Amino acid sequence: MPPAPPSRQAPLEPPPLAQSPVATPPPAAAPPVAQAPSATPPNAALSLTNPVGTSSRVTILLIIEPGTNGIRRYGRKTADPVLCTTTTCWIGAGTDRTATVLRRGQALGSGNTLGKRAAACNQHLACAYRDVDLKGPAATVQPIDLRIMRHDRREFLPIEADRSCRLSNGSLHCDKTFTGRTWRAWVVPEALAAEAGKSALDAALAGGLAARHPAAALIETRL
Repeated sequence: MPPAPPSRQAPLEPPPLAQSPVATPPPAAAPPVAQAPSATPPNAALSLTNPVGTSSRVTILLIIEPGTNGIRRYGRKTADPVLCTTTTCWIGAGTDRTATVLRRGQALGSGNTLGKRAAACNQHLACAYRDVDLKGPAATVQPIDLRIMRHDRREFLPIEADRSCRLSNGSLHCDKTFTGRTWRAWVVPEALAAEAGKSALDAALAGGLAARHPAAALIETRL
């Protein structure tokens, strides 16, 4: 019997080639977060000497003439002044402290009259009322020299913040002086009064609040 033909073997396949690792692309950078615009531009300069905008808060520098009746006629030429509207009064606490606010009836009543009276303004013809809120662009005010029984009510006068007020070489200047028959006042924006400080406010009062441009519009009243 003839020998069987040799069996054919499948050709050997070459081993697969090692593949180089595929580079993974880096993740895309996240888009930048939008920044909220700054409320104040970086190059904006704020100046309290020439304040921008309006505010109802002011410092009122008052000079009042001594009374000519009652105990003031023959006694010491002085006063115990408070500053009032028809509903509210301010009692001075000095050139570096906020004035005390009372209802008109409280300030003129016996409790205060026999108590602290005009506080820092007792026995003073010149007085400061710091951080007074006019409750609007203007208000009508009346200085009142406190007595025991019958107070010396002075004339009402409409006032508003004087935007001409400024600091120059450490001194406070205001072009407008609100002037009644028996009193006068500077109405300084509170931000500027805070920048000026106690010494400049004291000096303005000591200088008499010179009336460069007096403004008067008296309102007669029986209050």
